[in-house]
This record gives sequence, C-alpha cells and structure tokens, in this order.
Amino acid sequence: QILSSGRACLGYASSNFSPNSRQAVGVGDDEYSWGFSVGGDKTAKRWGNQSAPYGFTVSSGDVIGCLVEIRDGTFEISYSMNG
Repeated sequence: QILSSGRACLGYASSNFSPNSRQAVGVGDDEYSWGFSVGGDKTAKRWGNQSAPYGFTVSSGDVIGCLVEIRDGTFEISYSMNG
C-alpha cells in the first residue's frame, strides 16, 4: 500500500542483483532486476537501466500488486493497482 507521496520502487531481482543506495541503484536499474517505480504522479516500468511510462497514476492509499508468470523458461511481469 502506498502510504505517502514520494518515490517508491518495487519488483523482482535475481540473486545477482546488487543494490546501492549511495549510487541510486535500485530494483530495475540493472540487468538483474525488474521494477515498477512511483514518483509523484508518474509511474514507470524499469528494467536493465531502462524505463518506460506505465499507464496509471498512484495516490496515497492505493495498493500496487506484482505478478510473475513463469512458463517454459520465460517469464512475464505485470503490475496492478487496487485489485
């Protein structure tokens, strides 16, 4: 649940992921992680140090969901809001 305004990131990472708060390396900022970033009224999906807008705005009280579907060695990640 989003409790206040500000920046938040959530997602998934492999065991090779190495976060670094001093260099602002978080989930989605390297080849070993995939994430969803919330900053103010903007949202983005993040992967391999790339990002793209991701279709909805987030406010305090919203609940963000993460889903990973793994099949035959491939995976798909999706995010949801409030359900």
